[in-house]
Parts: sequence; structure tokens; C-alpha cells
Amino acid sequence: MKQIFSITDKETESSTNLCLLIVVGNRYCCLATINFDTKVILSLCHYEADVDEENLLDSLLSFHDGLKNSYAEICITFDVSEHILIPSSHFNKEETERQLQFLFGSKESRVLECDYLSKQNLYNAFGVQLSTKNWLKQHFPSAKIQHFATQQITYNDNNIANSVLVDFRSSEFFVIVYKEHQLQLVQYFNYATSEDILYFLLKIYVEFSLSKETVGLRLSGLIEKNSTIYKELYKYFATVDFESIPDGIKLSASFDDFPSHYFSNICKLLQ
Repeated sequence: MKQIFSITDKETESSTNLCLLIVVGNRYCCLATINFDTKVILSLCHYEADVDEENLLDSLLSFHDGLKNSYAEICITFDVSEHILIPSSHFNKEETERQLQFLFGSKESRVLECDYLSKQNLYNAFGVQLSTKNWLKQHFPSAKIQHFATQQITYNDNNIANSVLVDFRSSEFFVIVYKEHQLQLVQYFNYATSEDILYFLLKIYVEFSLSKETVGLRLSGLIEKNSTIYKELYKYFATVDFESIPDGIKLSASFDDFPSHYFSNICKLLQ
């Protein structure tokens, strides 16, 4: 496991009413600490897995001392591509487990987790490896568990009419598409080059009959304004903006050296 960046405010050690957010991705983990009273994010650490690393959470115990602290609340968000959205009228637990296995293959024994999105009347079903579930029960038995897509949809549905939101990670990006206030697509894509990203995004615009002149891209995550990816996107899409920090959440001064769009979707998880 390697640390991509670590940001810690000196107030973290003296604060008492803290929430710990742990985001577990396919090949990364992110940990953020927020002060409940001030709604300020005080620390954030981002780790990526080594190629042969199997259990990210086990590695975190030795890498991140903050896991041993006491917190008023602990939230676990699974940012994994193995999930499906199902209308509530068609939801069946056993059938959903079969669908997950059919779509994503047979891996280590999974435990089915489901989030209900009341506004959309959808279930977001995702599988958590049994070893991971047992690890969480052992170390954080009272933690709240949700999927990344659930929280992004819940937040964005109140704010967006027409947009394609793209959240970047190393070798992967997450997309939500809205057209006329209606949710159209929620999906993860793997990429190796900027051409891969362009291909997928242009295909999305064609498939959903979106205008590149009027429907903008909104970017967040690990992407730089001077990067090749950004410059290529700017050639093809009329509007390319970076996401801002949502209202109600603030970043401590320790984050000033980093672009705020790095953390915008993480902040949405804390709303």
C-alpha cells in the first residue's frame, strides 16, 4: 500500500465530536475526519493498493494510526463497481444475488448490501466480501454502511438538470448522467489513456442524445487542469467545469495547497 497524500489539521488532535469516513474502492482507500460541530473536514488520507495486495483494510491498520481513535460516528462507503440499481417493484434478494454473480463473476463469498433511494424508488444492491464484512464487524461494529453511488445520487438529484458528472481515480472513473432532471446512467469505467476516457464519454453523449454544446461536463477527483486528460476533454466539450465543495461542508486551512475538486465528492458523502 502506498500513500498518495495525507492532510491533517492540528485541530484534529484536540477535537472530540468527530466523524470518521472510510471510503473503500476497488484499489484504493480514503479516510476523512470531520468535526461534527463546525462541519469542517480536518484530515484526509488517500492510499492506493499494491498490485498484489488482497486486503486493503488489513493494511490500513498498520498504515493509519487514526483508526485507533474514538469517534462519535463512523461511516463506511463502498466505492466499488460491482453494484446494480433495481426498481423496488422488481427487487428480490435471491435474484439480485444471482444477478451480481452473473454480471461480475464469482468471487470470494459476498454478503449482499442494499441501499434504498426513496425519491427514485430504487434499490442500489452491492456485494461486500465476507472477509471485509467480518473485518468491519470486528473493528467497527456500529459503523454505517452505504455505497458511493447511493450518496452521490441522493445529493445530486436535488441540484442538477442536465449534466455529466465525472469523478476520477487512478485508472478508473465514475459517471452520473442527468437529462432534464432525470437520472440516466450510473457507471464505473476503467481507463489506461486519455483516448479511453474520450471514447466512453463521447459514446455516452451519443447514446443519451446529449448536446456537447449545451450539456456540460462536471469534473471531480484526481484530475489536474493542466493534465492531458483535461486538455483533451476541453477540445470536445463546450463546457468543462470542476465541481465545488457543497454548501454546509468546509475544508480546513490545511487543504489550501490542493485543488478543492479533489475532495468535492468526498464532501458529498458527509452531507
